[in-house]
Amino acid sequence: MTIQKLAKKQKDDARRKAYLKHENRKTNQLKKEAFEKKAKDKAQQKKEKNIQNRKATASIIKDEKNIAEKSLNHLLSLSKMYSEINTDLSQFYLWQYNKLAKNNMIDIGASKSDFCSHCYSPSVPGKTSTVTNIQASTLSKDHSKQNYLVDASKLDNVNVYECNVCNYQTIFKGINNKKRVAQKTKKHKVVHNHVHTQNNNHSHVKAPNNDGGIIDAKKNKKAKANQKNAPKKEDTSVMAFLNMLDI
Repeated sequence: MTIQKLAKKQKDDARRKAYLKHENRKTNQLKKEAFEKKAKDKAQQKKEKNIQNRKATASIIKDEKNIAEKSLNHLLSLSKMYSEINTDLSQFYLWQYNKLAKNNMIDIGASKSDFCSHCYSPSVPGKTSTVTNIQASTLSKDHSKQNYLVDASKLDNVNVYECNVCNYQTIFKGINNKKRVAQKTKKHKVVHNHVHTQNNNHSHVKAPNNDGGIIDAKKNKKAKANQKNAPKKEDTSVMAFLNMLDI
């Protein structure tokens, strides 16, 4: 084999290797793109499926809630209708109403305002019940769990309505326990600071100044003490000069 043929063969081998390397790189790139596309499509399908499932679940929950609300309205209407005809039947429908509302996590505040929570008799403020504001300490032990409903403007009082049928007192307006504790703590701090200031050497006493304003007596006392202890200014008058010469 001549030198020219050997050189040509080496050149052809180098070209073939470069071509194969290029083809392998291209094939790997296509495989990578295909894998990424497949993963992306799979994620998109999963996302769409989750959206459909959520919509279906929301639709079912909405339908169940609508059915529950219709049932609640029906039971409440029956309870009100039988309140003057058959008290026992009215209480039964109201009990069913409260039970259904509790199971479906629906607010039953309407029933508490329309009926006594103890005897389930119709509660009409001013007619069948009396609205009052009483001391929180006068509540019975049965209301110990309801004492968090304290009126925001009167920390020691609570608003209740008293049923004229069974004389049961129900708290119906107030604030939550966390806010009540914060307000009581703030009130205690204000009172404590005021008493501490009053007892701190009567420093809370005020005295009028020459301008007719008010100054703190403690600051005034301190200013006088500083003035008394301050070094005396040198007297430069004629009499002081003569006294110095003993004339």
